[in-house]
Parts: sequence; structure tokens; C-alpha cells
Amino acid sequence: PFFPKLVGSVERHLRNWGYTVMLCNTSPSSSLEGPSIRTLLAKQVDRIILVSAQRQSRAADQGVGKYGVPCVLLDRKNDGIDYNVGVFVDNERAFQEATELLLQHRNRHIAFIRGPAHFYTSQERFRGYVNALRSHGLPLDENLLVSGNFGYQSGYEAVTTLLERKAEFTALM
Repeated sequence: PFFPKLVGSVERHLRNWGYTVMLCNTSPSSSLEGPSIRTLLAKQVDRIILVSAQRQSRAADQGVGKYGVPCVLLDRKNDGIDYNVGVFVDNERAFQEATELLLQHRNRHIAFIRGPAHFYTSQERFRGYVNALRSHGLPLDENLLVSGNFGYQSGYEAVTTLLERKAEFTALM
């Protein structure tokens, strides 16, 4: 639900400034990112707004900066892009604070559904979770960890896996 709202908000705002938004959706394949950027550059767009799944984006390989097209990064930082402006979420801090809140409410067995391992947002969120557990002297219980892909079906399957393992948890992230 996050990305449609993000795109809608960007589109409404830019329409007020006389811009038309061209959308290239590469999810879940980061291999489509480079060709999409080449297409946008060929269309001589005024700006590129990028939400990349990768910390080291294929967009960097496309030389967005060298063509003089300003780039705005949303939601996710990117080590390979020379960007003009960025609006980011501090995933590590957010998940550490969320885990801390659960711990303050006497939850000591917090299950965690990891996102795709190659998404740095998944890595940051997991670090926040682990940091909070450590700060409370709690061990990382591998039995409470499952992988997913941020989708509803994936979440259902992850919880089913936890229940099949007979994992005892008082909260779920």
C-alpha cells in the first residue's frame, strides 16, 4: 500500500507544477532498472525520481548524473547515484524503536518476518530489531525468524511457518 500512495502524491504535486509523470515499475526485478532509466533518458525527461530496491543501483551504471538530468531519491538511499535531493526513511531506527516499544510492553519473544535479503531496507530493519534485542540483553532466537517478500501471501506463509514450528511468540514484526 505504500508505493501507490507515494506515486499518487508525487503525481498530484507535479501536475500542479505542469509536469507529466512517466512511471517505470521494475519491481521485483532490479535488472529492469537500467533499461528503464535508459528509456527515460532517451525520452529527454526533465528529472528522474528513483526508488531503487538496491543499495548499489543499476541506475548508477546508466550514468544518470553524466547526462545532466537531476535525480531525486525517495525512500531508499543509493550509493551509486549522484543525486540532487533525497527523502529517506531511517529503517534501522524505526525498527529499533518499534521493537523497543514491544519490549517495554513485556514482549520477550518477538517474531520477525524478514524482507528479501538483497533489499537494504530489509537489512536495515533487521539490524534495528537485533539492536533492540541486544540492548535488552535478549538473544536472537533463530526459531522466531522467517523470510518473506513484503506481500500479503508471503506474510500469511511466514506466520504459517512460525505456527508449524510451534514457535512461541508474543509479538510479530
